[in-house]
Parts: sequence; C-alpha cells; structure tokens
Amino acid sequence: MFWDYLIYSRAVDAERQAMDAKAVARDAQSDLHFARDAIERLVLVNRAMWELLAAKTGCTEQELMKKVEELDLSDGIADGKMKTAPRSCTGCGRPLGRRRAHCLYCGAKDASAGLFVGP
Repeated sequence: MFWDYLIYSRAVDAERQAMDAKAVARDAQSDLHFARDAIERLVLVNRAMWELLAAKTGCTEQELMKKVEELDLSDGIADGKMKTAPRSCTGCGRPLGRRRAHCLYCGAKDASAGLFVGP
C-alpha cells in the first residue's frame, strides 16, 4: 500500500512538473512572438527613416554603411553590436544601469545619458 502511494505521488509530481513546463514554454513562445513583432516594426520604422533621410539630404547607402561600421567598432569589436562603457552615478558613485538615465539608488539624473537611454 505504501509502495502504491509512493508511485502515485511521484506520478502526480511528474504531471505537475510537466504542466509547469508547458506553461513556461507557452510564455516563452508568446514573448518570442511579441519580440518578432517589435523587431518587424523597428525594421519598418528604420527603413522609413532611412528613405526620408536619403531623400532629404542626398546621403548615400555607402555613407550609412560607413557610419554603421564606425559605431560598431566604437567598442573595439566588430560584432554588429554597440556596447557602452559602464557608467557610475555622479550622486552616489554606484553603477548605473545601461538603460537608465536615473540612479536606482539615489535618483540622481545622469547628464551624460544622452538620447538613447531609457526613462
């Protein structure tokens, strides 16, 4: 009788773990679809901005590619990514998040954050 209960208990645990894994997989799939949609929108907006810029300024695609390569190499690595050096808060000296314009610890605004840092 004890053996039957042990086997049943393990089967119930395995079923619960499988259901949890399915839920995690569904969430990951949903996140993936959201990310793909966001990337497609960004590609569309970037394409529209490029076409407007080229039409209004006469900038060429070669000039654009040169700037992309320059920005890519700004961190010393040609990897198709732009990494920035870690920043420290001017108020408390603690590290600032890459996407933050304000310190999470003391609330000080980072004047060097620039345009491409989140709120």
